[in-house]
Amino acid sequence: MSNFSQFLCSILTFCITLSYLYLSSTSKTKTIMNYPPKFFYWLPRILCILSIIFISSSAFEAFSTDENFMVQIGEFALHLILPIVLLFLLIVSWKKELLGGIIFMILGLGFSPYVFKMNYNLDHSLWSSLGTIMTITIPLFIVGVLFLVSYFKKKKKTE
Repeated sequence: MSNFSQFLCSILTFCITLSYLYLSSTSKTKTIMNYPPKFFYWLPRILCILSIIFISSSAFEAFSTDENFMVQIGEFALHLILPIVLLFLLIVSWKKELLGGIIFMILGLGFSPYVFKMNYNLDHSLWSSLGTIMTITIPLFIVGVLFLVSYFKKKKKTE
């Protein structure tokens, strides 16, 4: 793992830890649905942006080979397809939270077997494959759940 990837992992871990501390430090009588709507508005968006940055950081591996520069650029562009699609979905999800939540949950669950199989075929390590799923596809599922929570929270507020 490169230093940039480790830096992004530490930022993501820090944000999740802060979120947990915020949620656990409030009154014990509060449930998760009683938190301010702004919290649930920004949390999925920030986590999605961090996930996109983390996934994008793998594109720089294309420049670590001894290939021709044009081949490296091609591999770099190929690695950026998923982050560009995720960025487009984030833009759609920004206003249509229900649709975005469903799509991100489907992506998170749908890509998990593919990512697991691909990673397992590379190194034949169960734990490495599970770790890859935990860092790539599970955050997308969590973003989807948070978009749905934000949608229902906003809908409940308008009623």
